[in-house]
Amino acid sequence: MDAKRFDVFVQSFAAHRSRRDVFRAIAVGALATPAMVRGQPVAAGAPACIPNGKTCAVTTPEQCCSGICKKKHGKAKCRKAPAAFGCTNLQDSCNGPNIDCPKWAAPGLCFVDANHVPFCADLLDFNCSGCTTDQECVTMFGDGAFCFTCPDCAEFGTTTACVKPLD
Repeated sequence: MDAKRFDVFVQSFAAHRSRRDVFRAIAVGALATPAMVRGQPVAAGAPACIPNGKTCAVTTPEQCCSGICKKKHGKAKCRKAPAAFGCTNLQDSCNGPNIDCPKWAAPGLCFVDANHVPFCADLLDFNCSGCTTDQECVTMFGDGAFCFTCPDCAEFGTTTACVKPLD
């Protein structure tokens, strides 16, 4: 993360924390074991979700890494999440350490919405705002932004955040 992005990130929390406190929180997250997802160890090479193109059950789409299971030509398969950029529904930066978007050139983090669908967002388009409606987030970040639950925002006095997925 470059200095400008870091400053914007820190300023978004300025009312709640000092720059030093935010930096300390980021440093702790960076030191977390990368082989952990949602507090559980991940076995190397063994996916904990069904990859795109593989058979799934429409009634439980969260089993797909994309969180999307749809029927096409009579067969239900996991389908690509539109703004995931390589993120899976097991990689949520709102539930533990920050996880970089694997297939996005600029700095972005993986998040998961209420429907278990992963998406990638830039930190400039993320704010632990305490939002209650999507409209608040659209006002903040523009069309496509929405309000969602983010447990990691609790340290800033809220559990909701505004975010605008990358497109």
